Amino acid sequence: MRDVQSNPNWNLVTDVYVEPNNFADLFSLLVPNHPKGEGKERTILAWKEKEFYKQENLAPFILYGMNKVQDLPQFHKDEIPTLIRIVRLCQKIGWYKEAYTFMVNQRLDEFVHTSMEYETWDILTQVVAWNYLIVKYRIGKLENDDVMIWERIKFNTECIEKCEKLLSHKEVMELTFFYICKQAKLLSKEELDQEMMNLAIYCNTYVYDLYIYDLLKKYRKCTDFLTYYGPSRSVVACQRAVIAQISDRLNPLKTTHVDDYLYVMKEMMEHMSFEFMTRYEHFIGKLLSYVPFFEMIQVPQHAYYCEELMYVCKGIEHKEELLRNYIFIQLHDCLPSFIKQFLKNKRYATIHDILFYWCDEEQRVGLEKKYNLSFIYERYACG
Repeated sequence: MRDVQSNPNWNLVTDVYVEPNNFADLFSLLVPNHPKGEGKERTILAWKEKEFYKQENLAPFILYGMNKVQDLPQFHKDEIPTLIRIVRLCQKIGWYKEAYTFMVNQRLDEFVHTSMEYETWDILTQVVAWNYLIVKYRIGKLENDDVMIWERIKFNTECIEKCEKLLSHKEVMELTFFYICKQAKLLSKEELDQEMMNLAIYCNTYVYDLYIYDLLKKYRKCTDFLTYYGPSRSVVACQRAVIAQISDRLNPLKTTHVDDYLYVMKEMMEHMSFEFMTRYEHFIGKLLSYVPFFEMIQVPQHAYYCEELMYVCKGIEHKEELLRNYIFIQLHDCLPSFIKQFLKNKRYATIHDILFYWCDEEQRVGLEKKYNLSFIYERYACG
């Protein structure tokens, strides 16, 4: 165990320190108050929270917690959450070996392996399993049998949503990338496609976390590695679409491997089978809906890719239906921004096609009532 000289700065977590009598008391001493309120109160709480997680302040709290658990009555309902909170704090400052030793000493490893005998796991069991795999991964002690634990917990969003104090989403994402790459060679093409789509849906759900945890390059590296095993091009395009949501908004001079969102949408739709669309329609539709919603047609090249997207879908009923249901249905609220680049580059035939082919008559009449389209019709008529 590491030697830490100072005592915990109790002022960061409580106004008055009281010796904990049970695990609930100890847990409260290991969690700073989340900033709330307004003005000075919020500023002070935000400062305390930030200070708490600095290594020089956090280390004494970790050692205090590790020592104090020996003195508290066992089998308390908050015992396991408190033990896992200590493990979570260890990860925060890179104490993975200490976290693993602590888990073994508290027999949390036995808890996970015993739980494998049960058909279903509650959320707390899943959180313990996640932390167990995370610390083993970080110290290079993962074993072949651990993949069975991974299969029980992968892509579980409930843990992420409800257990922030007990589980690091950054660690979860990095372990997810590792295991998907590790298992890829054992999967059939169909299984690989399914696993990669699960990854795309998961990362799209938490795309903001990918950005704030600076995991974009690791996600890109993971997907590049997986392409060696021959997934379908639509599946690869879905991964690229998630990445492009971030990279399209980054400084291009500081970003490598930039994918244009509209280009990967075209790739996805061009190579998409009917079976693929049927299985993942909701997710595909969500990706398509971002095009008008986030006003992604910003430069002439975007307009060109959008024309290609319409071209590869035209005449294929199920693909046309997707574009109508998720892109063109939004035009009532965003037509000016959507056609801006087409107007700028005098692509009147494309705009005419959007209005008379991709929109039905009722929708077009509604657009004509809301916007003055006579100028576009005149330009189209004049060639």
